[in-house]
Amino acid sequence: MQSPHSNNPTCAVFATTQWNVVYAAAQSQQPGARDALTQLCRNYWTPLYAFARRQGLEPHSARDLVQGFFESLLANRTYANATPTRGKFRTFLIGGLKHYQNGLRDRANAQKRGGGAPMLSLDENIAETHYAADSTTLTPEKIYERQWALAVIDHALANLRAEFAGTGDGAAFDIMAPFLTGDSAQSYDDASAALGITASAFKAQLHRLRVKFRAHLRREIAGTVGTPLEIDEEMRNLRQALVS
Repeated sequence: MQSPHSNNPTCAVFATTQWNVVYAAAQSQQPGARDALTQLCRNYWTPLYAFARRQGLEPHSARDLVQGFFESLLANRTYANATPTRGKFRTFLIGGLKHYQNGLRDRANAQKRGGGAPMLSLDENIAETHYAADSTTLTPEKIYERQWALAVIDHALANLRAEFAGTGDGAAFDIMAPFLTGDSAQSYDDASAALGITASAFKAQLHRLRVKFRAHLRREIAGTVGTPLEIDEEMRNLRQALVS
């Protein structure tokens, strides 16, 4: 008998989300938990970096604080206490960082992690570029939410581009993508001419691209929440974070 959810793409995507992999593997003490959590941390460390920077930390100190938090998280397996039904991954992350920060005797401890190679390699330059480009005067908590939303969008766009590149349409995607985020310096006429199609055909293609982009956004968000019902709520939170 076919499951009532078998034709529901949201349920199909949600069944294998990273946040649930972290929880399930942690409870069974399987190695997959650390791998999944490491990837999630690598994907979404820039919002934590922005949070630390807005608190007044210098770039290296902000990086070391987040690096130290992640290493503590991975080494001590505190993620085993994380439950997707208790909240979203972004809530788990910011709460964990605050707890870690409060537990430090002083700020210098963030730079004394025992030496050796870091357990999780983080690119400070990328995070600082993202932070510097955000000229808002938001609170640390608000800039964390905003940078989280931007990270979700970046990852969704990257996955969508990979999909187009796989069919040889990467160049066409690069022309259309800026229209998705409102960053295009081209008009519809210029973009359609670059693609060698009519303006009406370009608008039709752009509409289909927007539909695909929304699907990728939902898939990205699904990987960081505990239940499918939270996806729509998180989509609303994403939009709100961008206009704050």
